[in-house]
Amino acid sequence: MSLSRSLLAGSRERAAVRWALALSVLVGVASHVETAAAQAWRPAFVGQGAVTVGYTDNVFSVADDATDPPHVSDWFYRLRAGVAAHFVGQRQYTLLEYMAEGERYQTQTDEILWIHRASGVLSRTVSRRSTLDAAAGYERGRSHVFAGAGARRDQTLGVRVGERAFSLLRGSQRIDYEVSDTISVFERTWAQKFASEDTQENTASGFELGGQGGLEREWRNTTGFLTAGPRYISFKQLGAPDRTRDLLLDASVRAVRDLVRWGRPWAGALEVGATMVRPLQRDDRNVIQPTAMAQLTYSPPNSGYAMLTLRRSVVPSFEAGASTVSDRVMLAGGVPLLWNQQEQRPRLMLDGAAGWEQSRAASDVAETRFVVRFADVGATFAPVVGVGVSLRYAYIHQRVHQNDGAADALSSLGDYERNTVMLVISGMLPGRGPRTTHVTGLGYSPSGDVALPRSVLSPGGGGGPGGGGGGGGDGR
Repeated sequence: MSLSRSLLAGSRERAAVRWALALSVLVGVASHVETAAAQAWRPAFVGQGAVTVGYTDNVFSVADDATDPPHVSDWFYRLRAGVAAHFVGQRQYTLLEYMAEGERYQTQTDEILWIHRASGVLSRTVSRRSTLDAAAGYERGRSHVFAGAGARRDQTLGVRVGERAFSLLRGSQRIDYEVSDTISVFERTWAQKFASEDTQENTASGFELGGQGGLEREWRNTTGFLTAGPRYISFKQLGAPDRTRDLLLDASVRAVRDLVRWGRPWAGALEVGATMVRPLQRDDRNVIQPTAMAQLTYSPPNSGYAMLTLRRSVVPSFEAGASTVSDRVMLAGGVPLLWNQQEQRPRLMLDGAAGWEQSRAASDVAETRFVVRFADVGATFAPVVGVGVSLRYAYIHQRVHQNDGAADALSSLGDYERNTVMLVISGMLPGRGPRTTHVTGLGYSPSGDVALPRSVLSPGGGGGPGGGGGGGGDGR
């Protein structure tokens, strides 16, 4: 059975994707037909594209003395093109997107490997006191994978050298109800399914079902959240014969304080909680992992920004076949050097991020942990609205610490160091519109002159239950 047929030919997955995306379209169209006679709504279509030329000194992300695969350098090329359609009405916002991305290494690969992404977002005011947010997305294709790299873009671990075919399906919904002017309650549910197969026909798969309820309380410049809910996760590790299953119970308290209303360009967030991991098919004992997040943001008008984030979270790793605990510290910032007063936008921007992260399996018998240091800095020049030329440098350094004879889900990772330089030319037509969401995160952020709804996956933003979040890429 071929690599692509064995993974991507499942009729159930294709049917689920068609229903998920069709539902987003039908709900949006139906609501627009219903309200078009009574209110004005404006559609907008945005095309996006980018060309990347890059060079890396460690193609396979392996140790300096590695021989199989070897430690080699290479040029790579990346193409990206997509289209977005968004509809803004008095009571509803709808966003539909499609993106295709291809990547090829000059000497180490024989062809361009393509990834296709599609997503839909709906935010609707149901009544005077309630709102509904929903999102669905699908991603499939073939990608390069590297020893030890941990596929950091997808937050998965334990991948092998070569290429893989994969699919990822996600969906979520959230309902908010205002009890009073300062108190509201919400519930949200989400599901995701992942599957991949490498060139040696080793397969990995998994799915997650989750739900959460909570209470939100607003004060003058502070918002508090109290949340709790379960997650059920099923894993099949790459090459492993059997599945493992975990039940996670999350609970947290979060406060977000905004000082901009007082004329100060500061904002802060603090979250504390705990996640209980209950293995359903293993002899491991129940484990309670504390979770926390602290974030401080400084963003003066027309003067750049700075953000410090500290986070401890419990997230599933489908490739490794385990729930993992991640500790992260990251500092990000940007400074505009040339400012266009007439258009009120920067023409030249310096930005970057640097941080440290440690991960291990979320069990009482974890034998492996790995520590990653990463940095990503660059300069972007925007001669006109919608066009950008960016020169970037990315660095990632991973060290693995193992007990003797370690055999847990993360024991296949190795040490490596990688430097990458990229030149990216990107464009958007017209020059303002919704920025691509990249469905792997399903976290939607504002851009242009359109304010998108807050993420339906996490109250008050963030990257999912207990935190999570991306960043720290290795330049791929």
